[in-house]
Amino acid sequence: MDESSSEEEERGSSPSGSSSTWGPCKESVQKHRFSGDSGLGVQLNITVPVSVYKHFLNDDVLKLIVDETNRYANQLRSSVTLSRKSRMQKWRDTCKSEIQKFIAILIAMGIVHFQKMRLYWSQKSLYRNDMIRGIMNRDRFELLLKCFHFSNNADQTTKADRLTKVKPLIDLICGKFQTTITPGESFVIDESMVPWKGRLFFHQYLPGKSHKYGIVYAGKTETTKGKRVGHGHEVVLQLTTGLLNEGRTLYIDNFYTSVGLAEELLENKTCVCGMLRSNRRGNPREVCAKKLKKGEILARENRNSVRVMKWQDKRPMLMISSNPELAENVVPSTSKNKKGEIVMKPKSVLAYNKAKKGVDVSDQMSSYYTCIRRTLKWYKKLAIELLLGS
Repeated sequence: MDESSSEEEERGSSPSGSSSTWGPCKESVQKHRFSGDSGLGVQLNITVPVSVYKHFLNDDVLKLIVDETNRYANQLRSSVTLSRKSRMQKWRDTCKSEIQKFIAILIAMGIVHFQKMRLYWSQKSLYRNDMIRGIMNRDRFELLLKCFHFSNNADQTTKADRLTKVKPLIDLICGKFQTTITPGESFVIDESMVPWKGRLFFHQYLPGKSHKYGIVYAGKTETTKGKRVGHGHEVVLQLTTGLLNEGRTLYIDNFYTSVGLAEELLENKTCVCGMLRSNRRGNPREVCAKKLKKGEILARENRNSVRVMKWQDKRPMLMISSNPELAENVVPSTSKNKKGEIVMKPKSVLAYNKAKKGVDVSDQMSSYYTCIRRTLKWYKKLAIELLLGS
């Protein structure tokens, strides 16, 4: 059983989810008006994509990669006895310009995908890639890939942070995103799967993803175990730092949602809308257990103005919302049934689908030209996805 499954069991039904705390939905109350800032915090020429990319792959990121790649290569050379024919005997320190060329080759490999990297340097006309051959020879590329690194191994004395091998890179990239753009009234938290089937104790199995096995998050650590709230709750509170108390609405999937989270965010003038797992602690049992016919809706609201709604489509959909504007009433959607009739859907479902669409399209577009390879170590896969796939 993976960690996400065990977390669900820990959050199962409890007395706080009894029907006495839930009742019919009240008339909509006034939503907190959006009072925050939004948009770009820097000047970017968005008409030139490479300039936007270089804004994130800046000198600080390149310096980190250069320094740690050189450090790791020299640590590797000094820690083992190299044979006379070892490629590491030919190692010379890399530089910013060469790392940029190396990343350019990775991007090109994502656009034109071969099963084996060595085929890009093949003499055969079917595989020959003169651009890549002209940028860097094969042996140097493979040597850089072998030593591609993002942190100092000598500093990794604790297992408290499972992402320690890529933590400096994550901090730089996340910090850059936070200073570049501020979300508007609606914002989304979602997770992406980095494919991984190898041995890694915090890899996950999510059957709903296109890649069912991979890295989504680092799992529970000693700093999160035993807390009063679940891991997903903690993640949301961390990611919404600086965005609360300004009248925003957060859209999240059932990995994160819970009644407790919705109540806590609402206390901070932030609404929630999203899918909900039926075994979350605090759920109204009447709604979760009710069998509905197609098109039927059942909704209940608790004393803290959090609503839980069940709507029967092709399958039952359980949703949670604390935004009074996203009620359980149905409105026309853009889809039609087999008879050509417009399908009626709850406002909360339509709003959720619209908000999540951007994330889903981004993941879809990224998958078409993925630069990650099966042969890479997990932390290199994760780093390449951060640098080239996000």
